[in-house]
Amino acid sequence: MHTCLAPRAVPPVWLVAVAVLCAAGEARAGELDKASQNAHTQASPSTSSTAGRSRGSGSRGGGGGGGSCDAKSPDYDPDQCRETLKLVLEIFGFPFFLPYVLFESDGPDAPAGWSWMPYPWAGGAPGYYEPVGGPNEDLDYAVPPEARRIVAYQLAVEGQPPLGGPGRGQLRFRLLTAYRMELDAAYGAFFDRNDSGGATAAATGNAHVTVRLAESEHVQFRTGAGLRHWGDAQGNVFGWDLLYGFDIFWGAHGPVTTSVELTGGSLGAGGVFEPRGTLGVMLGRAEIYAGYDAMWVFGGGPAAYVGGPIAGVRAYF
Repeated sequence: MHTCLAPRAVPPVWLVAVAVLCAAGEARAGELDKASQNAHTQASPSTSSTAGRSRGSGSRGGGGGGGSCDAKSPDYDPDQCRETLKLVLEIFGFPFFLPYVLFESDGPDAPAGWSWMPYPWAGGAPGYYEPVGGPNEDLDYAVPPEARRIVAYQLAVEGQPPLGGPGRGQLRFRLLTAYRMELDAAYGAFFDRNDSGGATAAATGNAHVTVRLAESEHVQFRTGAGLRHWGDAQGNVFGWDLLYGFDIFWGAHGPVTTSVELTGGSLGAGGVFEPRGTLGVMLGRAEIYAGYDAMWVFGGGPAAYVGGPIAGVRAYF
């Protein structure tokens, strides 16, 4: 078990902050070992069967006085079934169709296509993704057709300091095209102290094929699917991964950016959920950003939390 020491002569507010960090460190010691066990160990059959019985009994007992959607049931109500299906589709489809309604239905018309700028707000552009100017187009800002860039790249290096939990270093890559399709990948390594005082390490990463749901000069929404990997002393495991995210480039002249991603899926014998958000500032072609990357690994034991604050540098090409 590790200890945490603070200087004697510090203001009371800093004493409180140090105490909080120390307490978090004690509580989260060995989280990487827990994550490893969850990735390699399945949930016990007794737990699964109990959960299944609970779900089954709930579905049979629920419904109250409403009609059934089973066509063979005497309580079958087709109108209620249609309304229920409509409600479910609206709830789950809301994050996918709303961005298009908000950012494309009344967006700039660009029949000649769109172009990525070398980096956000490059050359006086009002954003990162700009319409291409044709001979008969009347746009506030347009990239000349001969200067169109249908492919753009981003490369980032970031770190998660071990503030009361695992530390992480990570590389991130993203390829964007002007045809709504994208590729992204992130790979890095965790390191942590275990309960015996030694060191634990694990490599992890994911990759996705994504499609942009909505796109404009300042905002891009995307969703996709791919694979996730986890490797440690016990071996390598893989799983399916889903992604939903968006990027915002604030204002006509910058330099502030925001990026949010929700990823999650299966991982070996368990599962993972990883939301992250960053706030950045552009300095020419480079973006300096900071934020928080939360990550839970589920499996045969209690959920392991290996997330924390992050900071990094992203280069645009």
